[in-house]
Amino acid sequence: VENLYDEFSRSEFSPLDFELRFSAEMPPVQIPLDSGAHASLTGVADRVDGWVRDGVLYLRVVDYKSGTKAFSYGEISAGLGMQLPVYLFALQANARLYLNRHPELDADAIVPAGILYTPARLEALSASHDMDDSDLSGKLDEKLRRSGIVLDDSAVLDAMEPDLAESGRGRFIPVRITKTGRSGAVSQEQFSLLGRHVRAMLKATAELMAAGHYYPTPTQFGQSTACRTCDYRAVCGLDVQKHPGQVREVPNRNAKEFFEEAGKEAL
Repeated sequence: VENLYDEFSRSEFSPLDFELRFSAEMPPVQIPLDSGAHASLTGVADRVDGWVRDGVLYLRVVDYKSGTKAFSYGEISAGLGMQLPVYLFALQANARLYLNRHPELDADAIVPAGILYTPARLEALSASHDMDDSDLSGKLDEKLRRSGIVLDDSAVLDAMEPDLAESGRGRFIPVRITKTGRSGAVSQEQFSLLGRHVRAMLKATAELMAAGHYYPTPTQFGQSTACRTCDYRAVCGLDVQKHPGQVREVPNRNAKEFFEEAGKEAL
C-alpha cells in the first residue's frame, strides 16, 4: 500500500476506473467472424489510469496479481496473456464512449500508454540482519516494480515517473534507460502492431471455437504446463507424459523478435 501511495503521489497518471466491466460500463469486445456473426468477449479491468496532454487521453490498464505473473512477449505471440492489451485496445476503439464517461477530462482522443501487472502482495525477502534501510528499500522496490510495457514518449514517461531521467531506471514502471534507448518502452507504431496482432489472435481463436475445435493442446512455458491449473483436468484426461506431441511450447520472444514478426504479419 505504501508503494502504491508513493507512486500516486509522484505520478501525473491517476486512476480513472476500478473494476471496469466490459459488459456493463463498457460494451463487450466484439469479434467479427467470417460467417458474418460476432463473438463477444467480456471481462473486468482491475484499474484504468489516465493522463491528459493537449486534448489527448493517454491510458494504461493495470492488473493486480497475487502471484508471479509477468508480461511475456512469448505468451502474446502464442495468443496467450492478452487480457490487458485486449482491454486497452477496446478502450481505444470505443474512445468516444469512454471519453463521454469522463467529460471532466476534456479530451477528444485516446492513445495507448501502457499495460502493467502490479504485485498485490509482497513475497518474503531474503536479507542479511545488518542490511541498512537504503539497501532493504531497494530490494523491496525491485520486488514491487511493475511488469509490462509503456509508451516510449518522454513526456508520458515523465508523467508516469518524474525521477526516471535522473535515476535511469523506474522505481515503479519497468523502464531502464540504456545507451541504445529505453528498454521496456515501445513506440506508438509498435503499440499499433501489438493491437493488430491481438485482434488477429482473437479472431483466430473465436473462429476455432465457432467451428467446434476444442482439442486438448495445453501450452507449456519452461517446465510448467497449463494442465497444472486447469479446471477441466478430470474431464480432459490428457496425460502429457504419454502424449507430449499435443503440448504447445510457448516460444521465448524478446521485444525485437516479437515486433519483427508482428511487422511481417501486418504486410
